[in-house]
Amino acid sequence: MQFKKLQVAHDATLNLTNWHEYLKCLRRTGFRSSRMVSSELALMFVYVLWLIGRTDYKVELPRLREVISRWWFMAHTTGRYTGSSETQLEADLNRIGSMSSGNADEFCQTLDRIVRDTFTQDYWDITLPNRLDTSSSKSPPLAAYWASMNILEADVLFSEQKVSSMLEPVVTPVKDMERHHLYPKAYLGSLGITDNSRVNNIGNMAFVDWADNSSISSNSQIIGLP
Repeated sequence: MQFKKLQVAHDATLNLTNWHEYLKCLRRTGFRSSRMVSSELALMFVYVLWLIGRTDYKVELPRLREVISRWWFMAHTTGRYTGSSETQLEADLNRIGSMSSGNADEFCQTLDRIVRDTFTQDYWDITLPNRLDTSSSKSPPLAAYWASMNILEADVLFSEQKVSSMLEPVVTPVKDMERHHLYPKAYLGSLGITDNSRVNNIGNMAFVDWADNSSISSNSQIIGLP
């Protein structure tokens, strides 16, 4: 009996249709490529919840896509499955396991309630801005920022190209899009600001085409600085 359950779960997990349907959830939130994913554990753990919602609770695909999209964005942005990741996943699975069997509404409502309880106004006003105060080139809050630019179809700096088009996995030229200092290093250095954590802060970086970045170099006049 247990081996039969294992076989069914194995087949569902490795089903390419399921996997690609799950990836649609990530794209729905603005995640376009692997370079935006900072936690492979989060990628796998959220897929587990997608499978449970689809196979155990029979949630219809359009509704499941919306629910899991919100869950993915919350889980990845907050680092829900980093640190004691297995403990957190176990807690989430226990909460889902306590629901009425096959109740799609309860499954969706429970996940949405956790998202709302996590993404409070204080999170947006205090927690997220503080977590964005970093120079890390790959972090969950930075990925959330990139994702928002994808959703809003933001332009690349000094270009009519869209950030989303440059983050597509099919776009893999030797040189494509680079991160450019809004306040150039040389200019900040002339003001006595040399701390890399400030110079390379997320708030001082913007996407720019590599050709434009080469021509800009450290020219402060391009962005209107004295």
